[in-house]
Amino acid sequence: MFRCSRKKNELRATLAVNNYQAAYAVTDHIGVMLNGQYKFPSWSSTEDNIEYNYKSKKMLIEGGAGYFMPLEKLGVLEVYGGGGFGKLTFNDSYSDTTGGSSTTYDRYSANTIRFFIQPSIGISSNDLDLAFSTRIVGLKFMNIDTSGYTQTDLIENDISQLNKPLYMFLEPAITLRFGWKYVKFHVQAIASAKLNSEPLNYSPFSVNMGVHIDIAPRYLKKK
Repeated sequence: MFRCSRKKNELRATLAVNNYQAAYAVTDHIGVMLNGQYKFPSWSSTEDNIEYNYKSKKMLIEGGAGYFMPLEKLGVLEVYGGGGFGKLTFNDSYSDTTGGSSTTYDRYSANTIRFFIQPSIGISSNDLDLAFSTRIVGLKFMNIDTSGYTQTDLIENDISQLNKPLYMFLEPAITLRFGWKYVKFHVQAIASAKLNSEPLNYSPFSVNMGVHIDIAPRYLKKK
């Protein structure tokens, strides 16, 4: 997230699909932030008379603090760091559509701890925000449960090494917001590159869209 604060007491929040972010400028150079994410995708498919149903849940909450500095009239340079925790579960069931067998259920779940550092540079104006960010992320899985999965299943699904001490990711992102002073349309494209050689099932690219709200004293008209 590009927070793009320029002055003390600015409050910025982004409400995207399953993704919520907020930041507050405590001083003219120090800010705090809070992010939350909750996803619950589900899908199904049928192959060779076998019906497969999949359900996934991902939850994440993280907080942090950082330093920001205005550059000339519109530019902003900022560096934020922090960490958080989450939980993910994945359930699948499969059954013979001809009625020849009962439904079978498999699942895995894990708690996660992660930390990050993210430098960003961009511009912020009344009607447009544009920024480039690069986030470095460390991710640790704990309390891993792979009930119902064979070792072959774990390997095929790239989750055989969840107990690795730490996974590292590099996540460059481009953020664009346009609209009005207080409300802007928000779109952010994020690429994710795993820096470890060990396999892991993850999304290498994502796009977030939503609404950005900005409550800034600098937008108030002088009497």
